[in-house]
Amino acid sequence: MYGNNSGVLGFRWMEKKKGLTVTFKEAASAARVEEEVSEGRTGILKGGSSYLNLFTGGAERSVFTLSTFAAKNIFQKKKIGQLDIFLLFILYVTNLLRTVAYIFIDAFLEFGEWFTLSLFNKRRRREGIFPLIRLINNVIFREIETAGAMTDIVRGVPSIHLTFNGYDEISHHRGPEFPGSFRVLRGIDRKIRKILRATDSCKTREYDVYIFSDHGQTPSTPFTYKYGETLSGLIQRATPEDLEISEFNAPQEAVLYEGWKYMEELRLLTLNLPRYFYNLFEKIRGWALEREPERVPFIWKEEKEQVFVNDSGPLSQIYFNFRREKIALEEIGNKYPELMDSLMEHPGIGVIAGCSHNGKAVIMKWDGNLAKSDKALFISLAEAENSGDIIVQGAYDGEEIINFEEQLSGHGGLGGDQNRPFFIVPPGCSLDLSTITNPTDLYTFFFNNYTSHVGQEQSDER
Repeated sequence: MYGNNSGVLGFRWMEKKKGLTVTFKEAASAARVEEEVSEGRTGILKGGSSYLNLFTGGAERSVFTLSTFAAKNIFQKKKIGQLDIFLLFILYVTNLLRTVAYIFIDAFLEFGEWFTLSLFNKRRRREGIFPLIRLINNVIFREIETAGAMTDIVRGVPSIHLTFNGYDEISHHRGPEFPGSFRVLRGIDRKIRKILRATDSCKTREYDVYIFSDHGQTPSTPFTYKYGETLSGLIQRATPEDLEISEFNAPQEAVLYEGWKYMEELRLLTLNLPRYFYNLFEKIRGWALEREPERVPFIWKEEKEQVFVNDSGPLSQIYFNFRREKIALEEIGNKYPELMDSLMEHPGIGVIAGCSHNGKAVIMKWDGNLAKSDKALFISLAEAENSGDIIVQGAYDGEEIINFEEQLSGHGGLGGDQNRPFFIVPPGCSLDLSTITNPTDLYTFFFNNYTSHVGQEQSDER
């Protein structure tokens, strides 16, 4: 979006010096990271629209874009003014009726898939709130963003960026080659076809359409399924019992943490409201958090030794709080000698990396099913300022990878199709994909060919 991914270490990591967890499940994290990477830079969506992305990319219209849902952003006049797309969607009866029909169809398919997997005792993930997430991602979001994009095309909006999350969500839940996953993918294909037809018939502007993914999916087995414990459980067995360990794996812990953070942000906003509203919100916040205040995870406590386990699929970054700076593997080994041995010997862990006393990256264990050339990627990650004191990846057997989250497919590490994204360009495109070695390389192409012209176009229109 901005040609800068400096300091972005994946989907979830920790900034120890600030005692702060960064996760792209949380709006405040996305907003803060976007502020950092966009400083002094122009987003490639300048003057355009962003639908279901993590960042706005400088877009004029941002719908379901995570960074805009940070508490400090939700009442902005500009954001409220963008709600016209929802009004248009609701007033267009055909869209509304089609969406309602899709909701019923998808709910029926979800029940059928769950029943079939249960009947034949196939491997499956706990349902939890997945049926609701599926309906939101695979129907409501998909229909609204498609309608929004087609409306923008008619308006002649210069750039539009959409993310279709449905396949990713169901792949994590049921596997990348599950028939239902392919069914969702075909549904996304149909929406892309509608958008392509709209661009072909557009009279106000010529559009180039790029279709790409930022990663693939590798079939995975959850660590808990195969070994009967979480990664934090393994760490707990090899460290003192009074050591407090939080792991971003259990969904209830993630919800509790993110809910607590959002409540704190909203509390600060209410300071600017009349006293009555502030007092009312304080009562609501107190009621919501009073039941289990000690269980709120990932809160840095200076007075207590803690371990923070940040899982991102098959990759996990482990942080210790007995020092704000990155801690050398030798020092962790001296303090918790059984821990390093347990990690090294565990068959579910394929890679272990970190830094030595001299600040240089060290790979203590390497998975034989991974290419040796990939070691450079782990070395680069280990040497990053905010990477974990210990970085581990689940074992890869050439087909499946061990996943530290409860997912049946994973990405965020190395091994298999997770490292095989695709990129489809329009006919006659001058982009040489063989020259792309980093996602930021795409920024230069899109900025030079599209974004840099936006300011001049707007001046000409005036």
